[in-house]
Amino acid sequence: MHRPLRPSFALSLVAATSLLVVAGGALAQHTTPLVSVSDITFTVGREPLDNAWLRSRTSQLGPVVRERCYAPAFTPEDATAGVLEVRMSLVRTGRLTGVRVRRAPGGSLPAAVARCVQRELARTRLDVRRRPSGTPIDDSDVEVALDGQPPELQRPIRITLRLTLSAASAAPAPSSGSGVAIPATE
Repeated sequence: MHRPLRPSFALSLVAATSLLVVAGGALAQHTTPLVSVSDITFTVGREPLDNAWLRSRTSQLGPVVRERCYAPAFTPEDATAGVLEVRMSLVRTGRLTGVRVRRAPGGSLPAAVARCVQRELARTRLDVRRRPSGTPIDDSDVEVALDGQPPELQRPIRITLRLTLSAASAAPAPSSGSGVAIPATE
């Protein structure tokens, strides 16, 4: 035969369940760190380059920065946010070299975040096609691939961009249609 539950246990169970529901609601309202990538430019020598594949791949750096550098340093209490200005080169091997990261004035990002971003971008490799060795290089222009294809690298491509690191409420917000934020959900 089963003994009936004691009233104090039943009350404790109800209290614990209520606490979980209340705490769960409070957790649903926490802020989430976001990283948006903007002002992306590509140049080869002094000539601008427009390549949809390269733009798409560069935009995908936002989630990498968020997960590996910004989210671990993010503190909602301090409202850690700011803008990082990034310059780097894409070379034939697909590596990003000469990565320089500068904190824009007015933000509250620690220097450690900028160093982490620099380190992570320097480790990044984009899949690009290599030119066969012995192929003559036309210094007057870079062959621009069709949209959706990586560029053929005859010379390094200089990439500049801005990473905006900010916080947004995790609660659903009305869509305003302005800006493109890349929350890392991968």
